[in-house]
Amino acid sequence: MNKKDLIVEVAKNTEYEKEEVTDIVDATLDAIVDALKEGDRVQLLGFGTFYTLVRPERLYKTSFNKEAKVTPETVMPKFKPGSALKRAVKK
Repeated sequence: MNKKDLIVEVAKNTEYEKEEVTDIVDATLDAIVDALKEGDRVQLLGFGTFYTLVRPERLYKTSFNKEAKVTPETVMPKFKPGSALKRAVKK
């Protein structure tokens, strides 16, 4: 399922038009991104938690010429599923 499919499914299951659902989904995703940029966690009870993880810079050697290089520190978005989501998809 992609974003377009999600919008169609939500519009089908609610009284909202597809354009309204598109605005709502976009606003929701923007709010999550903005919170993560600020370093906040976004916790949706039963669904899961979005958070960021700082990966420190690392030293590595290239396989081609064994030259030492450094990867810079990066901030990675992460998602931890909630218990209700885990139970829902468990086979």
